[in-house]
Amino acid sequence: MLSKLTGQPRCGRCDQREVHCTVCGRFRDIHSGTADAPVCGPCTKPDAELWRPCPTCGEAERLTAPGPCRRCTLKQRLDGLLTDDTGTVPPKLKALHDALADTQRTATAMSWLLKGIVSTVLSDLASGRRPLTHEALDELPDSKVVEHIRSVLVAAGALPHRDEQMVRLERHVKDLVASHTSPVPRSKGCTQTHRRQFSRRSKPTAPQATGDSIITFRELMSSTSSPSAKSSAVNGTKSKRSSRLK
Repeated sequence: MLSKLTGQPRCGRCDQREVHCTVCGRFRDIHSGTADAPVCGPCTKPDAELWRPCPTCGEAERLTAPGPCRRCTLKQRLDGLLTDDTGTVPPKLKALHDALADTQRTATAMSWLLKGIVSTVLSDLASGRRPLTHEALDELPDSKVVEHIRSVLVAAGALPHRDEQMVRLERHVKDLVASHTSPVPRSKGCTQTHRRQFSRRSKPTAPQATGDSIITFRELMSSTSSPSAKSSAVNGTKSKRSSRLK
C-alpha cells in the first residue's frame, strides 16, 4: 500500500505501528523514516489543514471527524466509567484511572474499555454496586476477560495479590468432591440393593425339558407324513421308556 502523506510504499505492519517519533519525541503513528529512525505524521508533513488541533487538549492530530482526539476520548470514557455519584474517582481506582489515561497505546485501551463486561464491571466497582474484592469478582462467570480485569486491578494496586493457581485448585477439588457425593443415603441404597437381589432369587424358574421329552417332540414332528408313521413314532418312544424302566 502507498502512504497518503509521502506516496511511498508502506507495509501494513508499519501502518499500525506506534512508537516514539525521533523528531518530536511523542508517541504516535509512524508515517515515514526508517525502522531505526521513525517519524510521525505531523513531522513528516506539517500541514495546518491536515493536522488540526484537538479542541480539548490542543495537540495537532489528524482528526477524521469533529471532536476530541483519541487520548481525550479515552479520558472522557474513563471519567464516565470510574467516577462515583459525586463525580470523583474513588481513591482505590485512582491509580487505575491514571494508568489507563496515560497509556501510550490509546487505541488498545479504548477497544478494551468498549467490551461490554469490562465497562459493566468497572462501572459497578466505581459506583459501589459491586464491592472491590476478589470474592465479588469470583461471583462473575469464569472467563478470561474477568481474569484480565482482576490482573489489571492487582497491577494498579486496587486489589491485593492473590495466588490464583491455588484458588483454582481449591475450587476444582471442591467441585470434584461435590460431584462424587451420592444423593441417596447408604442405608437406603443397601436396602434397595438387597431388595433387587431377593426379587431375582425368588422368581420361579421355568421347568427344564428332559432328554426324553425333546426326543419325543422331535420324533413326533418328523413323523407327520402319515398316521402310521405317527403311531410307529409313539410306539418307539414307549419302547424306549419301558427299556429304561427295566
